[in-house]
Amino acid sequence: MVRLSNKKKSTAGLYHKIANCVIKCIDIGLYPLGSMRRNTLKSVISERIIPHICVNAGHGKELKFWCFGGWSSYRGRSVLEKEPITIKWINAIEPNSVFWDIGANVGTYSIYAAAARGLKTYAFEPSLANMAVFAKNIELNKVDGLVTALPIALSTVSGLDY
Repeated sequence: MVRLSNKKKSTAGLYHKIANCVIKCIDIGLYPLGSMRRNTLKSVISERIIPHICVNAGHGKELKFWCFGGWSSYRGRSVLEKEPITIKWINAIEPNSVFWDIGANVGTYSIYAAAARGLKTYAFEPSLANMAVFAKNIELNKVDGLVTALPIALSTVSGLDY
């Protein structure tokens, strides 16, 4: 049971309590399905709950970004404003060129280059957490034929490191 007192509490703490209550209700409601079906359905529900945002890229193009958390949401919302010089540079790239996105993060510029400009894109991002969000962004924008995402780092030095 969630109890609200007169004490001032953080909004985030309250949200976590509400989320835990919702999860308990879902667990109770799905219990009769059995473990395997319950876990499958919970996975489908979580996929539906996590939102995506849409960004108007102009020329009738809409970009979609998966909002797995605050950071990925910010990266998607700010794609056109965060680095306007990068967007201007991508817009100036000749059609049928290849765009290399080194340190792609969650793929905002790769998605822009592919979905808004139709550029073949190779993206390099060593963080697997970022790569998971990037893969979802590729799927949402249906640019898997244009974007090749590689979970590796590029460097002037050969070798393996962490």
